[in-house]
Amino acid sequence: MIGASFTPALSTQAAITDGLVAHYDFESNNAGNDASGNRNHLTLRGSAESTNGIKGKGLALDGFSTLEPDDSGSTSTSSDFTWSIWFQTESEEAGALISNSGEGWQPGAKALFKGEGDFLGFDLGWVGAAEYEGSIQDGEWHHAVIVGSFPDDDPIGLFELYVDGNWVSEVEGETEEVADPEERWFRVGGGSPGGFDPEEDGEEFPEPNTFFGSIDEVRIYDRALEADEVTELLIDGLGELPAPSITNQPTSTQGILGRSLTLSAKASGLLLEYQWQKDGSDIDGATGPSFVINEVSAETAGDYKILISNQTASVSSAGATVTVVESWDPTIALAGYWDFESSANPGKDASGNGVDLENIGVFAAEGAKGKAIETGSDAFLRDSDDKLQLDTHGDFTWTAMIRGEGQGNILSKSDENWAPGNKGLFVRDTELGFDVGWIGAGGGGPDLTDNEWHHIAVTSQTVDGETTQNFYVDGNVVGSSSLPVLDQPDAGLFAIGYGSDDFPEIGDLGDQDTNSYVGLIDEVRVYRSALIQDDVVALMLDAGGSVTPPSITDHPTDTSVTRGRTARIRVTTAGTAPTYQWQKNGVDIPDATDATLKITNASDEDAGA
Repeated sequence: MIGASFTPALSTQAAITDGLVAHYDFESNNAGNDASGNRNHLTLRGSAESTNGIKGKGLALDGFSTLEPDDSGSTSTSSDFTWSIWFQTESEEAGALISNSGEGWQPGAKALFKGEGDFLGFDLGWVGAAEYEGSIQDGEWHHAVIVGSFPDDDPIGLFELYVDGNWVSEVEGETEEVADPEERWFRVGGGSPGGFDPEEDGEEFPEPNTFFGSIDEVRIYDRALEADEVTELLIDGLGELPAPSITNQPTSTQGILGRSLTLSAKASGLLLEYQWQKDGSDIDGATGPSFVINEVSAETAGDYKILISNQTASVSSAGATVTVVESWDPTIALAGYWDFESSANPGKDASGNGVDLENIGVFAAEGAKGKAIETGSDAFLRDSDDKLQLDTHGDFTWTAMIRGEGQGNILSKSDENWAPGNKGLFVRDTELGFDVGWIGAGGGGPDLTDNEWHHIAVTSQTVDGETTQNFYVDGNVVGSSSLPVLDQPDAGLFAIGYGSDDFPEIGDLGDQDTNSYVGLIDEVRVYRSALIQDDVVALMLDAGGSVTPPSITDHPTDTSVTRGRTARIRVTTAGTAPTYQWQKNGVDIPDATDATLKITNASDEDAGA
C-alpha cells in the first residue's frame, strides 16, 4: 500500500529521496514494482508493454489499463504530498496520469490528467482545477509535478502544477472540502472509472479515464517539494537541460523622447534566465525576456543584446540598435502594414518588412482609402509562416478601418483553439472588444455594426509589471484595462479577419455562425510600440477617417460645497479626441485637464467662476 506513514530508504541524493514513499521506474519485469525499497507495489489491471523511457525503461499503456494497490484507502492527499511523472503521447484522447479517487468522481477526489488535445490539468473534485495548455501532445517526453501543501497557519490546501520544470498554475480549497473521500484508490494511468450507479456513486472522470501513451519515473512523496527540488527531478530525467536557443532576436528600433520603449526576444529551452546588456554592460533588474524603458531619453541610445542561459549553456543574442528621435512618425516601430492595394496579392505587406500574409479566400472591395478586403466565414488573411514574429508580451499597437453589419474577430494572434496568451480584437455585442487569453478582456464604444467606416485601435503598454490596454474607436478612447504580467506563452499566428475556431464563442455572436469578421477591413497597421492618442488620430486621418470638432453636450453647473469637503464639476463633450483645460475666473488651473474638475479640502479661496 501507499501511505504517508512509510519511511523512505536512505540515499545520498537527499533532495529527491527525502520523503519518497514510492518510486516506479519500470525497470523490473513487474510493472508495478516499487524501486524505493518501501515495498509499495502496484498491480497492473489490464495489459501494458515495456518501452524506451525518459530514463531506461518506461511503460506503454494502451488506454484500458491502470496500476493500482490491492487495498483501498491506502493513499493520503489530505496532508502534504507530491506526485511526479514523466509522460509521452500523441493521442488526442483524455486520460488520467495519477489519481486518488473513488470508483466515481466525488468531492475531495484528485486527478492529474491529460485532457483532449494539448491540455493538462489537476482537478480537485467539486472545487476547481489547475490548468495548462501548451504542446504536450507532440510525442515528446514531458514532466508533470503536483505539489500539495497544507500550511499550519491557514485552513486551506494549496495544489501547484509544474510542467517541464515551470510553475504554471494552482488551485486551492478549504481543508474540509479538499479532504480525501472515505473510500479511494490510488491509480497510475487511470482516474475514476465511474460508479455502478453514477447518480449515487459518482461518474467516470476523466472520460475516458485511462491514459493512452507512455509513462516513466513515477515518484510519490509524503511532503511538499520545493521548486528547486522539482528542477532536480527534471534534470534527473533529462540528464541535463537542453541548451537555450534564441528563436526571435531583438530588433533595432527608434525610441521617442519621453515615451516608453520595449525590447524583447524569444528563446526555446527549459528554466531559462535572462540578462539584458547595453553597450556590453549588464542592466540592473533587466532579467526577463522583455526589457521596458519607461521614459526614453538621449542616454537611451545604444546597442542592446540579451544573454539567455540555464544550467547547461549560455547564448547571446544579436545586437539591437536603439536610436532616439524627438517626435513620432508612422514608420517608427512599424512591424507590418496592409493597405490591400495589390490585386494580385491582397496580403502583401506595404511596410517593406516582407510580412506577406496567406490569402484564404478574401475578396477585393472598395475601401475607406483605395482598396479594402471583404472577410467572412473561411475568408481571411493569416501569417502562416510567422514572419511577423510579434511579441505581444511587449508593447504593441493594432489599428484598422472596418465597415460591416456583422461581428467576429478583426485582428488576432491566436492558435486554432483559444489558448493562454492568445489575443483577439473583435466586434461582439456591437462593441469593440479585446481579449487576452485566460486573463481578462476590455473594450466598449459605439455601435460598430452600422455599416459605416470606423477606425479602431488597441494599444498595449507594459510598465512596472502591469500591462495596460487602451481601446479606440474613431480616435476616441472607449475603454481601458489593466492586467498583471503573467508567465503565459506568447502563442499563435497573426491574422486579419479571423481568430481561433472557438473564440468568440458561437453563442456570443447571436445569429452569426462564424468567429470570423463579416465585413470590410482596410488600412491595417501593426506596431512594436504603444502609440498615444495623437498618433492614433493621425493614422485615422491617413486611413480616410475624419475629425469631428468638439462640442459641449452638458455644460458645468453651479455648485456649492461645505468648507473642507470635496467638490466635483463635470462637463460632457462630443467630438474627436477633445482635450480639456479648466479655468478659474479666466485663468488656467494647473493640471486641471480632465472632463471632471475635483476640488479637495475646499476653502473660501476656491470660490469663483
